[in-house]
Amino acid sequence: MKKYVLLWVLTASLFQYSFAGAETVVNIRKGLADGNQFNKSNESLQLSYIAGILDGIKLAPMLGGSEELTGTFADCLVGLSVNEAMGIVLKEHHAHPEWWDTPMHLTVYRAILNACEKFRDTATTRR
Repeated sequence: MKKYVLLWVLTASLFQYSFAGAETVVNIRKGLADGNQFNKSNESLQLSYIAGILDGIKLAPMLGGSEELTGTFADCLVGLSVNEAMGIVLKEHHAHPEWWDTPMHLTVYRAILNACEKFRDTATTRR
């Protein structure tokens, strides 16, 4: 349990920096796990890790992250279950083994961001 709380707090802290304005230099720290470590984790830990990253995004405005940037991203997450998020992340993760030596939180962010963009494009096309 302590591991999950620590993971969540550290994840949330990362987003304080990752959503700063475009004119600001942002230092994205390494994070707790890279893709190789993520691969070695059991499904429960992977699910918790992804949930922590996504909850951190939603918490970012409380830590000084831009509501404009995080709000749009968080709006895309409405109705998305953690299991659906896991499927999105795993698909992206397994499609890019060249990223496995990089911080896993970046892969989670990229995967969800790409899914949100595809969702917005599809919604715009339907109108």
